[in-house]
Amino acid sequence: MKNPADTNLMSAATRWLAPPVFEGDEAKTQRASLLNGLILLCLSTTLVVIAGGLVGNNTPAGARLVTVVWFVALLLARRMVHAGKLALVSATLGALLFVVIILASISLGTIRTPTASFFIFWVILVGSLYQVRGIVMATVASSLAILGLILAENSGVLPAPNYTVGVTQWIVSTISFVMAAGAVYFTQYRGQKLLSQAQREAQHRLLADERLREQEQVLQTIIDHVPAIIGSWDKHLINRFGNMAYAQWFAVDPATMPGKHFREVVGEDLYQRNLPYIERVLTGQAQHFERTIPDPYGKCQRQTLTQYVPQLVAGEVQGFYTIVFDVSDLQQAKQTAEAASLAKSQFLATMNHELRTPMNGILGMAQLLVKPQVPESDRMQYAQTILDSGRGLLMLLNDILDFSTVEAGKLALETMAFAPASVVDDINTLFAEVAHAKGLQLEAKWQGPAGVRYLGDPSRLRQMVSNLVGNAIKFTAQGGVRVLATELARQDGFAELVFSVTDSGIGLTTEQQGMLFQSFRQADNSITRNFGGTGLGLSIVSRLAELMGGEAGIESEAGQGARFWFRIRLAVAATLPQPMELAPCATTGADPEPMLPARKRSAKILVAEDNAVNRLVINAVLRNLAHFDLTLNMVENGQQALDFIIQGGAPDVALMDVQMPVMDGLTAVAQIRQWEAAQGKARLPIIALTANAYEEDRQNCFAVGMDDFLAKPLDIGKLEAALGCWLK
Repeated sequence: MKNPADTNLMSAATRWLAPPVFEGDEAKTQRASLLNGLILLCLSTTLVVIAGGLVGNNTPAGARLVTVVWFVALLLARRMVHAGKLALVSATLGALLFVVIILASISLGTIRTPTASFFIFWVILVGSLYQVRGIVMATVASSLAILGLILAENSGVLPAPNYTVGVTQWIVSTISFVMAAGAVYFTQYRGQKLLSQAQREAQHRLLADERLREQEQVLQTIIDHVPAIIGSWDKHLINRFGNMAYAQWFAVDPATMPGKHFREVVGEDLYQRNLPYIERVLTGQAQHFERTIPDPYGKCQRQTLTQYVPQLVAGEVQGFYTIVFDVSDLQQAKQTAEAASLAKSQFLATMNHELRTPMNGILGMAQLLVKPQVPESDRMQYAQTILDSGRGLLMLLNDILDFSTVEAGKLALETMAFAPASVVDDINTLFAEVAHAKGLQLEAKWQGPAGVRYLGDPSRLRQMVSNLVGNAIKFTAQGGVRVLATELARQDGFAELVFSVTDSGIGLTTEQQGMLFQSFRQADNSITRNFGGTGLGLSIVSRLAELMGGEAGIESEAGQGARFWFRIRLAVAATLPQPMELAPCATTGADPEPMLPARKRSAKILVAEDNAVNRLVINAVLRNLAHFDLTLNMVENGQQALDFIIQGGAPDVALMDVQMPVMDGLTAVAQIRQWEAAQGKARLPIIALTANAYEEDRQNCFAVGMDDFLAKPLDIGKLEAALGCWLK
């Protein structure tokens, strides 16, 4: 075990010999290390001179005094090196060294001893730059030089001093030199080690500081862009930090916000309202509450969710953090969603009523019809009621179908040339009897250019006007309904058309007008109770108007009637190519013109229908057509229809359902057309008769080779007209 005293002595010696280290200034540290080594070398060399003077009897007292003064000067110089005064030390030591050499030469009467010392000094200086190898070489060279001087003196070349003095000087000089060389090497090695350690520590600190700055920058960027107000306050309510949202919300400069009191930042009113929560959070209790505060511009009140989180250090509350979320949009979305859910619930209740009403008529009258011995007059009344209820139910289903199609963005508008005057005339014809039954006057006029035709979807346009006219008649008890249509402007081959329906009915308040043209909404729930309806009609009108490049609107006052209008943008027929031509008899959605034979015509009809009830209905309808004497062949799927034709069935017309088991109607028609082409057979007229009533379904039927399209429920008039066309 080492003696503690030895350890303390070595540690003290190490600290005394170690060069100074100046952090952050590598060049200065290197110069100080070298200068410190030179001073230690000079100190050891001076010890040589002092030793020689003490042993020799011929050393003047003045030389000894000068040497001692030089030794003390070196000690002072070393302290100045550690103080960082390197330039002053270098200049002073150089001057003193020169003076000491001169004085020593004068005092001794010879230059051999100071010359040897000076030579040793510079050889050691050069040798110290090359570490161990240089020091060994310098030690050998200086020892040989001193030995040469002694031999020269002994041989008479130089005046011989006392031999004992010379040998003693040589021994002491060599030992001192070795000690000095070791000291220089130690200081150089120790200095480089300390310097390297200081450089590594400084580099690590720089890297750590750089990483810390990067992390702070990333954290600051994230916090500034978080959609929340984030801040930190000490227990005296002095701000320590606030993100950009905090500063912007309360109109405070972010640079000056730290150091401000909570009251100064948020204002007296909000401070007083939040004070109870602040007091509780400073006791260590986290706070969560909602608060309504003005927005940064003072234009409206914003709903916020606020959290106060205590900052604990060693179990003591040192402040708290504030986190405030603006939940106004979420609240609005929640209210909107709740309103939409309520509207849908009300709509479903309305639909339940609207569906059950015609179903009650259908089922009730059907039960009466099956009773025995029903009078003819009652039978006709019951049948008419069933027919009217069924048509009402079909209109309701069509509205729902149209609305769902528009909402899904799947509604495709047709493009064909039509005259709006004919659409207006159709509306007049369609509603004239209904209006007359209520004692209302119905006026419908086209006020645009005579004979002009536009490219658009006349069926959807007729539907839009019909919805408005139907509503106007429904809500008008007396007076009349006026339908006007005109062309407002024309530019670059496109025209802007406006259709308006004006009534003298109950009118609407401003609040009620705001709820119109929305899905599942009517102006008032009492309207459903008093007048019926689903609330989809105006929504469909608005969506169709948007699809046609326009909009819909209303002008009304309560009790003063209303004017509903919509504006659309259509191409003038002469400016665009005509749409793709369909087969000569193909229906386009409008009611077809009857093309009935003058006398009964015999024909063979193939019917492909998988549903037994539908087959029964179609069979009864076809056998009771007044203008045809038909032979019917009924099959239950597409495969049977294909086999019937291939095996020589040779029908005159085929009525084809689309959705059937085994083989659907689309596949069957495609294979029939392939067989006809391969066998060189004439094209068989095939009419789609399906419950798939979307425009997309209609186009799919034409794409595989069908010639016409009829939608279920079956309209006898349209069926008879289609047969009249294809059997002519």
